[in-house]
Amino acid sequence: MIPGDRVFQLLDSHGQEIIADNWSTSDPASMEISVRDGRTVVTFKAAGQFTVTATSSGRSATAQVTVLESFSEAQQRVPWVFSPIYSSFGNVLHAWAPDPDGANYFYEDHGASTSMIRAIREDGIQLWAWPAPGSSEVPKLLCGNMSNGVLLSLGKAAERVLVMLDGNGKELWRHPAPGFNGAITFNLGGSFFIVEDDLPGTSSRVVGFDPETGTQRFSLDLPASRQLFRNLEQTKSGLICSPGKESTQLLPIRHSNLQTGIDSIAHMSFTVMEVMADGGNCIAGKPVAADAITLKYSQKLQRLNLHEDGGYNFDLLETNRAEGPAGKTSATVVTPSGDIIPDYTGDGNFIAVRKTAVHWPNMSPGIAAEFEYRVSAEGELTDRFQMPSTLRQQHSVMLLGEENKVGLTARGKWLVAFETKTGKMLWNWQAQTDDTYPLAALADGGVIVKDGPYYLIVNSGGKVRTVLPPGFLEFYMHWNDTSEQP
Repeated sequence: MIPGDRVFQLLDSHGQEIIADNWSTSDPASMEISVRDGRTVVTFKAAGQFTVTATSSGRSATAQVTVLESFSEAQQRVPWVFSPIYSSFGNVLHAWAPDPDGANYFYEDHGASTSMIRAIREDGIQLWAWPAPGSSEVPKLLCGNMSNGVLLSLGKAAERVLVMLDGNGKELWRHPAPGFNGAITFNLGGSFFIVEDDLPGTSSRVVGFDPETGTQRFSLDLPASRQLFRNLEQTKSGLICSPGKESTQLLPIRHSNLQTGIDSIAHMSFTVMEVMADGGNCIAGKPVAADAITLKYSQKLQRLNLHEDGGYNFDLLETNRAEGPAGKTSATVVTPSGDIIPDYTGDGNFIAVRKTAVHWPNMSPGIAAEFEYRVSAEGELTDRFQMPSTLRQQHSVMLLGEENKVGLTARGKWLVAFETKTGKMLWNWQAQTDDTYPLAALADGGVIVKDGPYYLIVNSGGKVRTVLPPGFLEFYMHWNDTSEQP
């Protein structure tokens, strides 16, 4: 920091604020202590290394402070470092609409068997922590909400529950969400949508809620994917000829995350697969060879558009078809591989997709090719940009960079930057672990990345600029905010 005012507070081992009996400094001549609006403020008058001490009920805690000569020198240093109460940070979110007096950041602070959400003000003061000490609940951050609060999840699978907190850390409501898969978006009209998948993965629905009350406003089942057996019967020993018989089997649904554009329309892409296997003029009760079975494939990539008034429509983006003997015919399929984000216009989309050739009857995919598809606001597929492929199928995570000119996509160990208008790859970077996750795009073209337990800044040339050790996480929205002196 540089000379000036800084607010301090004292927290206990559970993250709860303690009102200190006394505050003192290592150099009273260079530092002045005052109380403003109930908060302890230390005014630093000179550069140097100092200690601030808080005492409560006979016990003391200290903070080591480095004051630098100038703002230009401070720009070369980490301006804020925030340490977990428990063992590590699992996630951090920026508030939806930051309030100078409210929470700007939400940290998921967790240990081996416990977790809490900490709401942090712009100046580093913790405003509240949830749940209360002694609770057995282990919350996970999902996203900020429009009341400067946050949406959380508790439990797993069939026990999962969504919890909405307001900007003061007050619980507004809870809602069971056993099939919730992490896909969520808010629109400007005040609704928010989630996607729920059934446990076999063969059905999905989009559900809309009132964020203030948790009341369900909307529910839409996605079209199912299926395969039809004609003149065939499935048995443990294989496919047996059964003239005139038809049966249907549901196939897994593949879909992207949810995203809302500047037009307040929520989007999600998904695929619909139809497969028909026909035994033809086979002999009843006899096994049917693969070359005697005729396959017909039809696979569609679609986009769902959810409007503020509750209406919806679908855009057909791409269709792939194939027909022929089962033993010799494969089908090309294109499926969403993770994220969907706004394009550089703000109301179209970039969709991460994976193109593979699948083989019947187990529908196992072959070698995959990875793409970014650009879709206009009107639902037209305008561009296909090929991305580097990974050896195994992995989830894609995407961000938009400065002025929407640069797209960032992460998959496995790879982070790729591309030009949004042309699809030209600008640079790529390889992480050390397979769970690489981009957190935020920076104004200078770089990106903040979580690589295993580490947090890194990768610059606009694809080189690591800053590394923080495990257990520390900066106020990341400040890392590159050098536009003006605070």
